Amino acid sequence: MNEKRYKVTLNWYGEIQEFWTHADSNTQAKTFTLQKFCIKNNRTPGSVWAYFNGQKDNIKIEEA
Repeated sequence: MNEKRYKVTLNWYGEIQEFWTHADSNTQAKTFTLQKFCIKNNRTPGSVWAYFNGQKDNIKIEEA
């Protein structure tokens, strides 16, 4: 395992939320963050994944 620390910034319909996570890759950091987002905001995973599907510039993943 080669875990790194990531800062993930989400733009949910104009509301900015920041999350920190440890992951092996950008893809894994996105997965972990969207899971946290769903729990925090009481949202279903399908709707969240559909919103952050890569068609909009609404997610920023930075290695910290």
